[in-house]
Order: sequence, then C-alpha cells, then structure tokens
Amino acid sequence: MARSLASVVRILMSSLACLSAVAAPASADDRGFAPPGDERCDSIFLNCNSTVQANLAGFTSNPNDPAFTCRFGGAGRGFNTAWYSFIAQGPTATLSTGSGGGAATDSLLAVYSGNDCGIVTQIACDDDSGNGNLSLINLTGLTTGNRYYVQLAAFSDGTVGTYTLNLDCRPPYDECAGAINLACNSAQEVNLGITTTNPADPIFPCRLNPPPGPPVPGVNSAWLRFTAGAPNMRLTVLATAGSSTPVGRCLPS
Repeated sequence: MARSLASVVRILMSSLACLSAVAAPASADDRGFAPPGDERCDSIFLNCNSTVQANLAGFTSNPNDPAFTCRFGGAGRGFNTAWYSFIAQGPTATLSTGSGGGAATDSLLAVYSGNDCGIVTQIACDDDSGNGNLSLINLTGLTTGNRYYVQLAAFSDGTVGTYTLNLDCRPPYDECAGAINLACNSAQEVNLGITTTNPADPIFPCRLNPPPGPPVPGVNSAWLRFTAGAPNMRLTVLATAGSSTPVGRCLPS
C-alpha cells in the first residue's frame, strides 16, 4: 500500500510540474530581449587598449537613459543605446568610435562615474569630435581602479548600424613625444602595465641575455626626459606595486 501511495504521489507531482511548465512565460530570448549591454546594470566590460564592435540594431532606445548633454541641437537621448564599462588603469584614457560601414556614420558617446544600477554622474560627452560625425573623448583625472560607464548611441534612427568602440588606456609617456619631465633629485612613477611595446622603439644594446633572433626593443616602454643639472648623473629604477619608479640624481663632478 505504501508503495502504491508513493506512486500516486509521484504521478500527481509530475502532472503538476507538466502543468507548470506549460503555463511558464516565454524565455527572455523568446520575447526578443536585447543582448547584454542594453542596460547600464548589464554593461559589457571593455578591456584597456581594445576595440569592440557594437551593432546598435540589436539594442533598444530606453527613455530612462540619461540624455547626451553634448548632442548637436540640444541635450537629448540617442537611438539604440549600448552600455559598456571599464576599469581605469591610470588617470587618462581615450574613447573613440569608428564606422563599421553602412548607416553607422554619426555616433553619440558619454562617460559616467558612479554605480551601475544607482546614481551616475556624466563626466564627459562628445558628439562629433572624431572622424566626420563620429565621437572622440580624451579622459583625464580618472581614479585608478574605479569603474566607469560608457554610453554609446546613434545620433538618429537613420544612423543606427555597426560601430567600433576603441578604449585606449595608454598614458602619454607611452610614446617619446609624451615623455615625462624628470627633475634632478626627484622620483616619477610610471606604470608599465598600461604602456605598450612599440617595435619602432630603439634597441637596448646593454640588454642582458637577449632573446634569440634579431634584436628587439624592451617590453612595455615608458619615456622620460631630463635636463642635465651636473656633468654626472645617475638614473635608478625602484620597483613599486605594479609599476616602476625612475629616480634621477645629479651628482657633482
């Protein structure tokens, strides 16, 4: 009897599960929900020094999204907004858009600080500072380790298409033209974790145990410059947490 009762219970439970499954709502995909990045709470992570493609045709226009304060003709929302986020690796970064062809010719771009699902503050906005009507933002004053949110949209319904979004975290001292001034008897911190390896950089002839093959530059170069304050000078490098600190000392002759 106990076995029969258990069988009945199992059959009833299975029937209820079947009814529940029939009555369940369609999945998010079945309802045509947009991909990740359609909302700020679900932003797509951007790696430093990377480029991603954003097909805005797959995103939606949310009336609750913040307005682009820089929009030509007056502040307003864009069309088919996509949200991204990145972690600042230093005080500066550059964001730019490109066209993937077709209608993707006019973008809007803004950057925010704050919480993903909470209050955010717009710290930068651009409409047409890039190539043609594309966007370009040079960020300064970022806090290393903080997350920032990027809002990308088309200017109009007619310019919804596939855009590229580039995040460049390289500091100015990544290139010789942006070399940091190093004063005598001072220290300057540089983060080699966010610089790049340029094959056009000069070769270090003093390199110990160079790799086999043709000579190559060092890895992740940083550039500094100084004015000689004495006939003899000494440059030393001190390792700090994740970075290097060149120290310049001017020694009397």
